[in-house]
Amino acid sequence: MIADIPGLIEGAAHGQGLGTQFLRHLSRTRVILHLVEVKPLDESSPLDNVELIEKELAEYSSAMTERESWIVLTKIDEVDESEIETVLLDFKSKFPDRRIFSISAMADLGLEELKAKVMTELALMDARLKDETDYQAKMKNLEKRISEDVLFRSNMERESIVRAKEVAGLEDESDGEPEVIYVKD
Repeated sequence: MIADIPGLIEGAAHGQGLGTQFLRHLSRTRVILHLVEVKPLDESSPLDNVELIEKELAEYSSAMTERESWIVLTKIDEVDESEIETVLLDFKSKFPDRRIFSISAMADLGLEELKAKVMTELALMDARLKDETDYQAKMKNLEKRISEDVLFRSNMERESIVRAKEVAGLEDESDGEPEVIYVKD
């Protein structure tokens, strides 16, 4: 599954914006590609931006932080080589165990390598799931813990909404419609 999670903001793990809905989608992915602009328009730090989103992910589900997660620096065509190298060095220093890529969709730079690495990784994961009982058990346990985190967060959010409606004197307007929560068994 591929999930595009645009615009996660600080506080997303606690329901700010559409954060928990976005984060819930990540629970079904096997590899997280964290795309970050190498030189954001708001002049923020790409490293700070990644750390902020990673903090939100950890607050939402500590188990989800154990997923394979790669960093992809985007829009590299908008900066010179020395800036890219500096940012890459900063990221490699901060995240020494992560795979870090740099791409430009507009200039078609780095995309083929990234696609090939993703496909290779997914094929490797499939083979390990088929052949390695320890890996199967590890992944099953991880899926279970992520599902528990997602369900816990969904229940907390639902209770918070009910309490807020009670305080405001509003009635439940759900018309008995069930909320859909996706979890893996």
